[in-house]
Amino acid sequence: MTDQWAAAPDHPADPADLFIRLYDALGDQHFQGWQATEWYRDEEVRRQAEHVCEIVLTLGRLDPDLTEDTITEHGDRGRFAILLGLDGALAHANPYAPYHESPALSGVLIRYLTEGRFNSNDEDGALLP
Repeated sequence: MTDQWAAAPDHPADPADLFIRLYDALGDQHFQGWQATEWYRDEEVRRQAEHVCEIVLTLGRLDPDLTEDTITEHGDRGRFAILLGLDGALAHANPYAPYHESPALSGVLIRYLTEGRFNSNDEDGALLP
């Protein structure tokens, strides 16, 4: 039996690992001008981000196929939308935040408390709250 969440190396299902991968793939040029700000204000980007956030808060993971489809269709704007949604979801795994109502992200929280980072691989650096 195959794991429905088995991921291509480019798109891990783990939200913290995916955040690092997508952030590293998003070019700096988007943040040096107004592009990221324009994306942030875009209603479609906000809807996509909210959808990603809800999925991750419910399942604790994001289907790699959804990630691939979003990036294929929207490019870096899609990457940004996913990052925005992951950021919102990962806020619920922050032990210093005022809310912890996402049991699906308890693994990420436990990883932070035991390993000092949200992401699973220390070779990728450390994603912190």
